[in-house]
Amino acid sequence: MKIKSSFVTNSSSSSFIVAYPKIIKEGIDLHDILLTSMPNVNLIMPQTMEQRKLSPALPRKIKYDSLTCRIIMQELKSTDYWADAQHLNFSNYIIKYANKYGSTSSAVYSRPHFYDAAYTEYLYFLTEYLKSKTTKFITDNKNKYLYIYIFSDDKLDMAEVESGRAFYNVPHIKINHH
Repeated sequence: MKIKSSFVTNSSSSSFIVAYPKIIKEGIDLHDILLTSMPNVNLIMPQTMEQRKLSPALPRKIKYDSLTCRIIMQELKSTDYWADAQHLNFSNYIIKYANKYGSTSSAVYSRPHFYDAAYTEYLYFLTEYLKSKTTKFITDNKNKYLYIYIFSDDKLDMAEVESGRAFYNVPHIKINHH
């Protein structure tokens, strides 16, 4: 048996879908919009300037079109964004599904066809939920500019940025990656 004796980390990361009122060209623009400390701006600025590496379509003016919807939906789907929401948790959904058909959750789990049907319905439900979140974000932020960030808290100075406090003053969706 091996025992780890060195430092062990429990780092996490978060993605942010952010709407800025204008294209960010330099740190002072970001500072004025975020109203955050310059150290935070200095941590965020490199990703701000490298948006095209994340997607050739970023940054982009937010409008209701298929590409904007696809970019936001893809980011939401690539995570467990919904896992923290009680009503979107799969285990809770199984209970609701079983009740709807006068059954129990253990019966759903033990019957493959029942489980597959529940899972298919769950995926449809999640897709519709994510579509509504995407539509609301686009509607609320039309004509602003879309940026996507990914930060981890594996370095001490990134913890505040990863927690989301740096984006408090702008419309954003935080997505936890555990």
